[in-house]
Amino acid sequence: MNLLLVRHGATRLNEARRFQGWSDPSLSPEGLERVKRLARTLDLIPTEARIHVSDLRRARETASVLFPDRALHLDPRLRELHFGTFEGLTSHEAQSRHPDQWARWIQDPDGYAPTGGETLVAFRTRIDGWVDQVLQLQHPSGLLVVVAHGGTLGYLCERLGPRILAPSPLPPLPDPGGALNLTLHPVGDE
Repeated sequence: MNLLLVRHGATRLNEARRFQGWSDPSLSPEGLERVKRLARTLDLIPTEARIHVSDLRRARETASVLFPDRALHLDPRLRELHFGTFEGLTSHEAQSRHPDQWARWIQDPDGYAPTGGETLVAFRTRIDGWVDQVLQLQHPSGLLVVVAHGGTLGYLCERLGPRILAPSPLPPLPDPGGALNLTLHPVGDE
């Protein structure tokens, strides 16, 4: 199976290097232009290919530009990590405004979440549920498209690492508005 991972286009929060998480901004003008350029470079996506998209606006807008007039399967499990009280802040601002939470989060991101956010364990569990459900399905075209966020795509690569047919190490994740095409071993060939 082929897996096309698409990172949503940039937003103003991306461009200002701010935690975005579950915040729901639109693509910036520059982010939209980059997605349009990507659309011109993508190979023809078979009509039977399933396109799975985070339900956040920046991912939906990206998918709509890349795959107009196609069914998009929106799924909140593909959202970015929820950064809680850090959302909208730079790392410097989060550290200076919430020093105790910052220190605890840096020391234990698996088990601690900033107020209103989620732990890395909860984030991974959410995405694992998607992987366990969706990758068990037969994909008639042999292609699965995922339009999501940097953290989500990074974890998918980590989780699927043993199944990925690629040189080691894997190429880096794409910048916002970029894509990475991977081929996976069938489940029984791990």
